[in-house]
Amino acid sequence: MDTETLHMEILASGADRWNAWRAKHLEIVPKLQGVALVNVDLAWADLRGLDLSTADLRQVNLSGADLRGANLQRGRLTEVNLSGADLGEANLREVEAIDSLAVGANLARAQGQGARLEGMDFGEANFASANFEGATLAWLRGERANLSGCRFDRTDLSGADLTGVRCKGATFVEANCRGACFWGADLTGTSFLAAEVGGANLQKATLIWADFKRALLTGADLRGCEAKEANLSEADCRGANLEGINLTGANLEWAILTGANLKNAIAIDAILAGANLRQACLVNGNFTGIKAANGLFDGTTLAGAQLIGADLRGADFRDTDWEAADLKGARLEGTKLRRSAPASPRTTTVEVPANKPLP
Repeated sequence: MDTETLHMEILASGADRWNAWRAKHLEIVPKLQGVALVNVDLAWADLRGLDLSTADLRQVNLSGADLRGANLQRGRLTEVNLSGADLGEANLREVEAIDSLAVGANLARAQGQGARLEGMDFGEANFASANFEGATLAWLRGERANLSGCRFDRTDLSGADLTGVRCKGATFVEANCRGACFWGADLTGTSFLAAEVGGANLQKATLIWADFKRALLTGADLRGCEAKEANLSEADCRGANLEGINLTGANLEWAILTGANLKNAIAIDAILAGANLRQACLVNGNFTGIKAANGLFDGTTLAGAQLIGADLRGADFRDTDWEAADLKGARLEGTKLRRSAPASPRTTTVEVPANKPLP
C-alpha cells in the first residue's frame, strides 16, 4: 500500500484512529489532496494544516474538528457538520458547502473568496477578519455571529438571516443583501457602499457611522435604527420605512426618499441638500437644523414636524402639508411654497426676505 493510500485509509477509519496515528507521526505530512470520504465520523479530528484541497467530504461529521490553517480549496462539504469546528485561517476558497451546519464554528481570518455556502447555518460562529469576497451565502443563517472586520464585498447574501450579528468594521461593498435580515445587528462603521439592500430588515440595528452611499434600500425596513452620522448620500430609499430612526448628523445629500416613511424620525443637523422627499411622510419628526437646500419636498407631509433653524433655501415645498409644523428661524429664500403656506401660528416666525415674495 502506497503512502497516500495509507493516509486516506487511516482517515476513513474515523477520528480516534486518525488522531492516535497523527500523535505518533508528527514528522509526517499526510497526503490527502482529493480524498473522497462520504458519511465518515471525524468529530474532533486533528486536521491542522493539512492539504485537503478538492476533497469530497459530503455528509462527513467534522464537529469540533481542528482545521486551523487547513487547505480546503475547491472541496465539497455539502451537508457536513462543522459545528464547533476550528477553521481559523483555513483556505476555503471556492469551497462548496451547501446546507451544511457550522453553529459556533471559528472562521476567524479564514479565506473564503468565491465559496458557495448557500443555506448554511453559522449561528453564533466567529468570522472575525475573515474574507468571503465574491462568495455565495444566499439564505445563510448566522444569528448572533461575529462578523467584525469581515469582508463580504460583492458577496451574495440575499435572504440571509443575520439577526443580532456583530459587524463592526465589516464591508459589504456592492454586496447583494436583498431581503436579508439584520434585525438588531451592530453595524457600527460597516460599509454597504453601492450595495443592494432592497427589502432588507434592519429594524433596531445600530448604523452609527455606517456607509450606505449609493446603496439601494428600496422598501427596506429601518424602523427604530440608530444611524447617527451615517452616510446615506445618493442612496435610493424609495418606499423605505424609517419610522423613529435616529439620523442625527447623518449625510443624506442627494438621497432618494420618495414615498419613504420618516414619521417620528430624528434628523437633527442632518444633511439633505438636494434630497428627494416627494410624497414622503415626516409627521412629528425632529428635523431641527437640517441642511436641505434645493431639496424636493413637494407633496410631502410635514404635519407637526420641527424644522427650527433649518436651511431650506431653494427647496420645493409645493402642495406640502405642514400643518402645525415649527419653522422658527428657518431659511426659505427662493423656496417654492405654492399652496403650502404654513397655517399654524407656530410657523409665523419664518423669515422670508422681502424681495422673495411667496408665490
